[in-house]
Amino acid sequence: MSLQTKALVSVRWLTETLRAPGSNVRVLDASWFLPKLRRNAKSEFRARHIPRASFFDLDRCSDRSSPLDHMLPPAPVFAEFASRLGVCPDSHVVVYDRSEHGAFSSPRAWWMFRVFGHASVSVLDGGLEAWIREGQPVEEGKALKHEPTEFTAKLNRAWVKTYEDIVDNVESKTFQVVDARPAGRFRGTDPEPRDNTEPGHIPGSINIPFTSFLASSGLFLPPDQLKAIFQKAGVDLQKPLCVTCGSAVTACLTALAAYQCGHDEVSVYDGGWMEWYTRAAPEDVISEGRGKHRPRFGSSRGGPPPPKKFGNPGDRLRKKKWDLDELPKFEKNFYNEHLEVQRMTQYDVEDFRRKKEITVRGSGCPKPVTNFHQAQFPRE
Repeated sequence: MSLQTKALVSVRWLTETLRAPGSNVRVLDASWFLPKLRRNAKSEFRARHIPRASFFDLDRCSDRSSPLDHMLPPAPVFAEFASRLGVCPDSHVVVYDRSEHGAFSSPRAWWMFRVFGHASVSVLDGGLEAWIREGQPVEEGKALKHEPTEFTAKLNRAWVKTYEDIVDNVESKTFQVVDARPAGRFRGTDPEPRDNTEPGHIPGSINIPFTSFLASSGLFLPPDQLKAIFQKAGVDLQKPLCVTCGSAVTACLTALAAYQCGHDEVSVYDGGWMEWYTRAAPEDVISEGRGKHRPRFGSSRGGPPPPKKFGNPGDRLRKKKWDLDELPKFEKNFYNEHLEVQRMTQYDVEDFRRKKEITVRGSGCPKPVTNFHQAQFPRE
């Protein structure tokens, strides 16, 4: 592990460093909340944040063409995003979030900087809660604008696992997989926070809820205790390790915990359970609850995720009648026509049969479907 930049820095360290003349520290608020919580991280940033901090938007700094949540963006997109936040090649980036846990989403930003080649990045231990608890000042309002910098990014592909990598690993067991979600979601007994996704887990994966690595104060546990947690769960920190969760946010907290134990080559499954549940074969969705019963788009290995977006907002496709006999005509990937398609289940077809028109939602599709010819439907 590199000794040049600590993965965790204390409130005291950050306070003293920000006061030092010529400090090259850039503080970023990387708060993010699950949609079901109905909290707006950017609005909360404007109401209260660490002085001189900027807001790091995990949703915007992502692959906007993907139907999955906040997937890694292309390297040039990340570079431009970091540049506009005033991050220079020699900047020491310190990220934090405002979770009551002390850390939740900030390790995702920590991992993103590292996976794109910027090793000088740390997480503020305890987050905004620790900062306030120690009597440090906060400010309100929008972040200061920065002149764009000369920031470059190069993706370290070895630290990113794809769906295909995980499928292969189910058989090969080349690397260990640790799931950071709460135990109930992992087992399949508690609901997932996203619609159309049931709980369960990847075959052979090990569950260590991310909160296991945090003390009641919100600070990370010391390395010896972190090692004991991994060991008790059956994880060998001397062997390859991949981390996952719902959408690769708290998985990065687990990656940071492993980093603190000396394992600095942890990979992240970027699609997370959100992708796995959608695409995996039924026998590869391990669940004690509804996850193994509910019909889904994905029913075979190797197919693409179901499209969330059909074209430009407001576009409409009309059909007089949905008929099961016409199912093959509907087997088209509306999101990207160059990708293969998966068969829709009768459950999915019945949903469309109840509608005489499809209202297009979302944006950013590479080639939006806007007419009947593209959709391969006959005109009315």
